[in-house]
Amino acid sequence: MVKKEPILINFHLHSTGSDGKLTPEQVVKEAIAAGIKFMCFTDHYKRANKDPWAANFFSKKYMKTIKELQEKYADKIDISLGVEMDWFEGKKDWMKKELSKNPLDYIMGSVHLLMPKNGGYFGVSWNEDLLKKRIKDYGGINFLAREYFRQMRLMIKSGIFDAVAHLDVVRTLNTHPKYFSSKNKEYRAHVISVLNAIKHNQMCLEINTSGWLYPCKEQFPSLWILKQARKKNIPLTIGSDCHFANKVSYNLEKAYELARQAGYSEIVRFKARKRISIPI
Repeated sequence: MVKKEPILINFHLHSTGSDGKLTPEQVVKEAIAAGIKFMCFTDHYKRANKDPWAANFFSKKYMKTIKELQEKYADKIDISLGVEMDWFEGKKDWMKKELSKNPLDYIMGSVHLLMPKNGGYFGVSWNEDLLKKRIKDYGGINFLAREYFRQMRLMIKSGIFDAVAHLDVVRTLNTHPKYFSSKNKEYRAHVISVLNAIKHNQMCLEINTSGWLYPCKEQFPSLWILKQARKKNIPLTIGSDCHFANKVSYNLEKAYELARQAGYSEIVRFKARKRISIPI
């Protein structure tokens, strides 16, 4: 029997609509060339902490461009409009109000920033020197991990999002492993508590292939997490988290194989906030 090729999707893509290096049309053209059938722009939205980095993201011009591309390439690829929004504790109402302004197919939540007791948001995956300093601020790696996953649970329980982006992106700088270990019982317990929250809130999890580009050299999340998610029947989607040229289809087929290894026989895409299953 001839093996049937999977229907390729990519539901985590960035463009110049936020911090990507490709224009939206360049992203679309690269996706078509790679044989992707369903794609979703998930550009970063403005941040609730008024971070100037994101001040000009998701402009009206960008929204108009996406609509034009949906029409222009309708016979070649299905283009959805989504968003990746950073979670900030205490800013739920602001986030809900902002997201209601746009007709979105898919809303993905992520935790990139934490705030130690001495103040000042920092990115958990920015650079190793900063991570070392913040580990000390938190009183150890276990306490930093505890706060990261606490924020993840709050994000999930907010009821705002359809899916969790790169669940364990806190591992980005984790070589060997240097900081986090899946053998650590406390770390595993944090992850399981997050998966339980995802299941309870009927959300989706993604395989994010961008991890292979960073020091951790592994997708987000780890395979053991994907296997646990499958046991809980948590739906799965796939995205490359592309920001650069020639990365739109980065390791997508490898992600499909990981999904099958974890026990999945289908993944999902989104339209008008509704999940649509795709066999793999």
